[in-house]
Amino acid sequence: MYVNKPLHEKKKRFRWWKIPLILIAVILTVAIIYVAYVMISYNRIEDNTELLPQGFSRVTDYASGLRPSTRNTDIPYSKDSFVVTLDGFIISDNVESTYVDVVDTGFQYSDHNPVEMRFKLKT
Repeated sequence: MYVNKPLHEKKKRFRWWKIPLILIAVILTVAIIYVAYVMISYNRIEDNTELLPQGFSRVTDYASGLRPSTRNTDIPYSKDSFVVTLDGFIISDNVESTYVDVVDTGFQYSDHNPVEMRFKLKT
């Protein structure tokens, strides 16, 4: 006579078909992370100054050193928020930068701090 076993006593079968799905998910995840890393590292303008047209240059001599100019907006701003120096200026050869600095407003008005630049036109 056949007797049904309670659910907690039934032997669970291993599902072999899940292995390829797990491997595909892992491979796709690694590929996406790698592509993102390559894109981020390739598109950094400080590493790729050759992307600027001839006769143009970046202004990098910040008066107070590098201060954060932008922040993540996924949470309200706090001193522990992720911040970077992102904003700046690209100038042509007929412009001379005399002063550039990030104005630290503590991100009070926006997710960016203003960047101030003073310049002279060359003759």
